Amino acid sequence: MFLFLLIAPLVAWYFAAPGVIVHYPKETPDELRLIWNTHDQITRQRMLPGEATSEFGHVFPDKNFFMVFFWWTDRGLRKCIDITPKRWATIDIYLDRLVGSISKKHLLRLLPG
Repeated sequence: MFLFLLIAPLVAWYFAAPGVIVHYPKETPDELRLIWNTHDQITRQRMLPGEATSEFGHVFPDKNFFMVFFWWTDRGLRKCIDITPKRWATIDIYLDRLVGSISKKHLLRLLPG
């Protein structure tokens, strides 16, 4: 019982944190370089075709909370997106296989309103 009381808040905290998952299609020829900026916490990574990366936000974000995802390839393509995830939700972003951009269908889900 004690172990349950110790672990339950940690599990609840994990599932309450909003998350963003970015998927990179297998059909792309280039390795992707990326940077997550989650409220000034910087994470740099590389992603191969067919892989995905994720980042979690804050459980209780203030009005100034932000997440920005930057990505580029060696060919010079550079893009970024500002993401504001909602509490208790996970956003899946699928990058386009040809130019590394976000498809219009998925972008409309990210826009407020």
